[in-house]
Amino acid sequence: MRKIFLFLVFLSFVIGGGINIDELKNRAKSGDSEAMYQLGYIYENGNGVVTPDINLSLYYYSEAAKRGNKDAALALELLKELNNKEKPTFHSTKIYIEQKRNILKELKSNRD
Repeated sequence: MRKIFLFLVFLSFVIGGGINIDELKNRAKSGDSEAMYQLGYIYENGNGVVTPDINLSLYYYSEAAKRGNKDAALALELLKELNNKEKPTFHSTKIYIEQKRNILKELKSNRD
């Protein structure tokens, strides 16, 4: 639960433009898997902070997953499947959409 809360706080900073990309990159270079995961998310979605870059997103998710970050491992698996030349499965797409929807609902409820 704590991890979800921290991620939602992070998302609110990203959406609000209050995230320091250089700081995250420095933390990632130091081996911080959470920073790597956050960079993966930022590069996947852009959110007005950076231009979306799937290759960078895959890289950061992969590096975070190698260091044991389970959220990054799931995000990496889903992103690979969604970007695969083959059609993604209904199940993985449904999970991906539900995750995004839940994050947005949590953000909205925290703002109210």
